[in-house]
Amino acid sequence: MRIVRQNEQELVVRDSMIWLSVFFALVSLPMIYAALAHGTKGIQYPAGVFLLIALFCLRKKTFVFDARQRIVRWHGIRVLRTYSGSMPFSEITEIGTETMPSPHGQTLYRLTLITARGSTPISDGYGGGGQWFEKIREAIVAFVKPDAPSVAGAASTAGDSGLDASIRSLLAQGRKIDAIALARTRENLDLTQAVQRVKEVEEQRKAK
Repeated sequence: MRIVRQNEQELVVRDSMIWLSVFFALVSLPMIYAALAHGTKGIQYPAGVFLLIALFCLRKKTFVFDARQRIVRWHGIRVLRTYSGSMPFSEITEIGTETMPSPHGQTLYRLTLITARGSTPISDGYGGGGQWFEKIREAIVAFVKPDAPSVAGAASTAGDSGLDASIRSLLAQGRKIDAIALARTRENLDLTQAVQRVKEVEEQRKAK
């Protein structure tokens, strides 16, 4: 995920795996040629696997935050299917961060648009680099805050940079472990402190 364009009128955020799809497709081409032209045995299966991976990686998602119309629009492609949507800035209550553990024990991240009705992921997949995602998140918060004062307020209270909203979003999805992992990463807490942090947010959420 990266910011591809930013000025006073618009902020464009894009998440793409097209390059990875092209890579796997190119890897499969020599195998397909060998199987068809020379009848090489045993190569059809790996060629098919690489093609399936290329198809799965055929993903691209672009969010355009339009300051003039106070609206965010998105469009994308996912495995040969296209989709799109839009949302006024006034509906955005927070820019949240979701996490999940990687097979190697690292923490992966993705950003979401949080509204009263739920959350909309800004990317299909998760990626590494908490500071990188936080930088993008801060840029989005700064851009939408003219029509979403609650976003700016949440980002500046208690020094949590929107952490509470992200924790609430994860708790609403039943992902308490991910919420604890996010608290540890964002505030550099030990496990006991992170559990207590999430517990406080959970109690506030139940009290509302």
